[in-house]
Amino acid sequence: GPYSIIGPNVDIGDDTIVQSHVSILANTIIGKSNKIYPFVSINEPQDLKYNGEETNLIIGNNKMSLVYTYNLEEKQTGITNLLQDIKDSGLKLRDLKTEQSNLEKIFVTLVRENNEN
Repeated sequence: GPYSIIGPNVDIGDDTIVQSHVSILANTIIGKSNKIYPFVSINEPQDLKYNGEETNLIIGNNKMSLVYTYNLEEKQTGITNLLQDIKDSGLKLRDLKTEQSNLEKIFVTLVRENNEN
């Protein structure tokens, strides 16, 4: 939309509408068939404790999922603030899933994908 700012490493899916005055910073994936309303700021941490750590955000297709990636080694992960922001916005969580990746899991996934091709 007009007067919107789309940062580097931002992928916006087909049929997703970004309205005016939207700010989407780096490392964000927005799936298909979503609508981003005016004056929305995406992946711009506003917590005073935020110290420039890399953030990644994935919004799924059809407004159905949100993936928040963080570094477990950081002092502040931002999860508490994210959950509070979701609650304050009036959104209801239907399902909450947590997952911790490790090198073994990543290796197994890569081998499986390689064998399928």
